[in-house]
Amino acid sequence: MVRPTQPLGTFGKITVKRTRTGHVATTRFRELNGSYRRVTANGETAMSAENRLKEKIAAGLPSQAEGDLKPGDAHLGLNGGLVADGLDLAGSPHPAHEHVQVVEPKGAV
Repeated sequence: MVRPTQPLGTFGKITVKRTRTGHVATTRFRELNGSYRRVTANGETAMSAENRLKEKIAAGLPSQAEGDLKPGDAHLGLNGGLVADGLDLAGSPHPAHEHVQVVEPKGAV
């Protein structure tokens, strides 16, 4: 039976083995480019080794290294104009983080 493909940016089953000096946690991690790599981490206990392994994986992800988007960051709005700090620089000022949805009750015309 073939092993199922892991989604990009995820890790597989974590295996923890006891050694003379403590514990070693190991897993396969699928990179965002589709390749796999084996990741290992050591710890005094099985849980500390597993936690260090997860920290090591999280530290290597691009979103952690490059930074995530924040509400104040400039970005392209839906209309293609540059939006920064709640001001649409293409022309009409509006709060960029505000989303309004009007829902009419059933039977209302």
